[in-house]
Amino acid sequence: MYCLSKVPYDYVLYVDADERLNGNLRRDLKEIVKFMREHNIVAARVLRLNFLSSKNVSRYLFYLDFQVRILNKGFIEYKGVVHEQPII
Repeated sequence: MYCLSKVPYDYVLYVDADERLNGNLRRDLKEIVKFMREHNIVAARVLRLNFLSSKNVSRYLFYLDFQVRILNKGFIEYKGVVHEQPII
């Protein structure tokens, strides 16, 4: 929450240190945020693929693992110490 309070923008892309953006999200991020602003959407979930070593295990263990990653910081609060979850 401290870091979010220091961000000068309303919309934030939240990414854990061990996560990476795929090319589609990287390419479309500005359009997604524009759409969210225009339609008063305060949070969006992103499909996350999980890898163990170099093998994609999402389809076996964590299929359809959606996480809130694009958010309007004015409407979000994080609770917890480790693996915090957003409260919208």
